[in-house]
Amino acid sequence: MTFRSILTLAAALGIAQATCAANMLDSIIVRNASGVVVARSYFRYDSNDYQTQVAHYTWNKDKEVWVGTYKEDCQYDEAGHILQKTTAKWNFDTDNWISVMKNEMAYDAKGRETMHASYKMDHTTGKWIGQEKRATAFNALGLPQSSDTESWDNAKGVWKPNTRKLTTYNDHGKPTVIETQKYEAQRDAFVSSKRTTNQYDKNQQSLKDIATAVTSLADERKGVFINSSEARPIETKISNILMVKTPTDETLELVINSQTQ
Repeated sequence: MTFRSILTLAAALGIAQATCAANMLDSIIVRNASGVVVARSYFRYDSNDYQTQVAHYTWNKDKEVWVGTYKEDCQYDEAGHILQKTTAKWNFDTDNWISVMKNEMAYDAKGRETMHASYKMDHTTGKWIGQEKRATAFNALGLPQSSDTESWDNAKGVWKPNTRKLTTYNDHGKPTVIETQKYEAQRDAFVSSKRTTNQYDKNQQSLKDIATAVTSLADERKGVFINSSEARPIETKISNILMVKTPTDETLELVINSQTQ
C-alpha cells in the first residue's frame, strides 16, 4: 500500500489527516492479506494536543527495512495557528529524514494570516533558500488593503522588496481602486506600474472595468513615492478615483487515489 493509500484510509475513518492537524491518533498500521505489516504512520503532539509531527513509512521487503515516504513537523502559537511547517523526504544514503521545504506564517489578533514565507533546502550548503514571501494588511472591515511580495537575494541570503498591491474599497466593501507597484532599488521606493478601477450602480453591480498600464506615475503623483523602510504604506490621494473588480476566488481540489502495490 502506498503513502496515498494510507492517507485515503485515514481520511475515510475520520481519524487522521495528511498534514498537521489537531487529533490524538498515535499511529496507523497497515497489513496485507497475509497479516504482514507493510506500512505505518506515527503522529506526535504538543502539550496543547496539536499535532506536531506526522511520519509515514513503508516496508522494503527486499532490504527488510522501513523506508520513510513523507514527514511533516509543525509549530503552533497559543491560539493553535501553525507558525512553521517543515516537510522532509527520506535520504537513502543515510537512511534518515532530510528537510526539503519550510513554510513560516504569522497572524494578527483576529487570526488572519498576515505573512507567509516559503523556503527550499539547499542540500549543498545546508541553508534555506527563500522561494516566495507575502505580507498582507487588512482594513477595519477585514478586507486586504495592502499586499507585499518579496523575492530572495541569493547574494545576501535575505528577502528583498518586490511588488506591492494597494486596494481601496467603498462603504459596501467593493474594491474601488487596485494599484500595483514595483520596487525600484535605486530609489528605495515602490513606483506605480498599473492601476485598475471599477464603478458600480446603486445596487453595487459593476458598471465597467478600466485597466490602465502606467510605466511611471512619478510626474502625475508629483514625485511622491512610498519608502520601503516605513512600517505602513503611505496612501497617496489621486484626483480621479478609479475602481477594480476583484478576481474570482480559486478553489484547489486535491483528489487522492488509493492504490495497492
